[in-house]
Amino acid sequence: MRIFVTFFFLFQLLFASGQQDTISVFFDFNSFELSKDELPKIENRTARVLKLVAYTDTVGSERSNNQLALNRMEAVRGSLKNGIADSAAILIVGKKYKIPEVYVAADWRRVDVILEVTTKPASQEDIRLAKVNEENESVKDQLVEFLQDTTVTEQKIYLTIQFYPGLPVVLPEYEAQLWTLFDFMRYNENLSIEIHGHVCCADDYPLSYQRARMVYEFLQSRTISVKRMKYEGFSNKRPKISPEVTDLDRQQNRRVEVIFRKN
Repeated sequence: MRIFVTFFFLFQLLFASGQQDTISVFFDFNSFELSKDELPKIENRTARVLKLVAYTDTVGSERSNNQLALNRMEAVRGSLKNGIADSAAILIVGKKYKIPEVYVAADWRRVDVILEVTTKPASQEDIRLAKVNEENESVKDQLVEFLQDTTVTEQKIYLTIQFYPGLPVVLPEYEAQLWTLFDFMRYNENLSIEIHGHVCCADDYPLSYQRARMVYEFLQSRTISVKRMKYEGFSNKRPKISPEVTDLDRQQNRRVEVIFRKN
């Protein structure tokens, strides 16, 4: 037995390194009409088509199988309407082919639509979390640079630790910076710090004080000596962003800064 293959159009296809997916559209025996069950598979497609491959079963002559596969491919291509890559290879199976031990004829009455699977666009939340991770890494770099620079004995490092509006509670994604600060203090006992708390929007000294104290207590509860730490609130008197026009501006002013000193 053999499955007949011939090339209808041959284009050089350079597949992208990205992932690919395949939709198989099946046909009834000796038919090239798309059924109501198979048509939605390609009508609802959104990804770009890279390649079409048409197959037949082993029943019939080489010529009739070639024509049947061609008709099936044309039926699928006509229903795709758009989104086919200019370089898409369009093949009709008809060359000598190794028949699998378990051969089901119905499985070969099909056209494979090979799609380009692109990376899902990043959501606004993904972008925001990526920015937070970048900020966390930046703080680490600043701390290391300060420690290694023997010419500097005092430096203000703008932590990007941010808080829920109206609360001395750190946003979860910024907890990593608290742990970075703790590790830095634990392994460098020659350092002391001043923790400065800030708020946005309106004068609220108690809240700015509570935010600074929250960071202080986080470190104290994890064995950092109180002799190495001071804290203070500055209400909204020292904004990082001014004027506060957007929600992002206000969020960046709900923050804590730390002044590091080498003893």
